[in-house]
This record gives sequence, structure tokens and C-alpha cells, in this order.
Amino acid sequence: GAPEHPLQKSGHASLLEMEDGQWFLAHLCSRPVGPRGRCILGRETALQKIEWTEEGWPILAHGGNHPALECPTLAQVPPSPLQLGFYDDFSGQVLQPRWNSLREATEGWLHRVPESAGGGIRLEGRCSLASTF
Repeated sequence: GAPEHPLQKSGHASLLEMEDGQWFLAHLCSRPVGPRGRCILGRETALQKIEWTEEGWPILAHGGNHPALECPTLAQVPPSPLQLGFYDDFSGQVLQPRWNSLREATEGWLHRVPESAGGGIRLEGRCSLASTF
């Protein structure tokens, strides 16, 4: 409803409560570039500060219906406020089972790089499950 807004296609959001009680909305969006409005970076993740109404509904803290371009209160959030549930430094010989993903085992897209080759992990891009290629 606002083709002039720099952030488009906002949606697919998740609510996130920080340890200090602040609430944020993590959502997908895109930024059209050029006269044709192509989104060369694809879908990106954005954060919005939210507040709760007296009726219990989340609303954008800056007001309005369109996402803010900046999230100034995020700088006030302490570093690493969340616990992922597990930690992996990828130093083992095999990947932890928690790296398994829906529909496809990690062996298809996530590979451990041997220490002799610099160590770490390598992510391999794949076609979507609906791809005809």
C-alpha cells in the first residue's frame, strides 16, 4: 500500500522478548533498487521495536503501519541476550545432530572443513524442494 516506502514485502514475522522486557519483531522484507524496483538482495531480515496495547495487541513502537528504517533502541540491548540452546564450535569430527534440518539431512548442505584446510564449516547452496532444475 506504499510503493514509495524503502522497505517492501514486510511479513513472516516472529515476536521476540528480550531479557530486559523489551519486545521486538523480526520480519522479512526487501529493498527495491532502481527504476524497475528489483530487489537484488532478495529477502532480508529486519527488526522493529514493538509495544503492547492495553487490549494485548502488538503495535510498532514508532507508530504507523509501515516498518521503520532504523531500530535505535536495539543499541540498548545487551550483547548476546539470547541462549541458542546449544553451542557448536565445529571442532568435532562430525556435526552435532541438532544441525539436522527439515526434509534434508545436513550432509547435503552443511559440511565440516578439516583443520588441515583451515577448519570451520561450508554451507552449500541448493535449489528449493519445489525446483524443477
